[in-house]
Amino acid sequence: MTTWELSLLATPEAVPEVRRLLHRYDHDVRLCVTELLTNVIDHAGAGTPATVRVAVLPTGHTRVDTDPAPRSPVVRSGR
Repeated sequence: MTTWELSLLATPEAVPEVRRLLHRYDHDVRLCVTELLTNVIDHAGAGTPATVRVAVLPTGHTRVDTDPAPRSPVVRSGR
């Protein structure tokens, strides 16, 4: 199994850079990584530490996942 892995801060600026780093993978893989990284930014917040992984399985399928690093809960005041 071939695996590509990158730990980074999930920021809007990181999205095109990660896409560029994945140039050897096809469009669908780059699109999935972009969407997952954007979800981390939208739901966990910009600047969240995250790990992006792309694994080519022995079956020939490609697995893409993103794990945001756990963060402590933040108390926010209501508006």
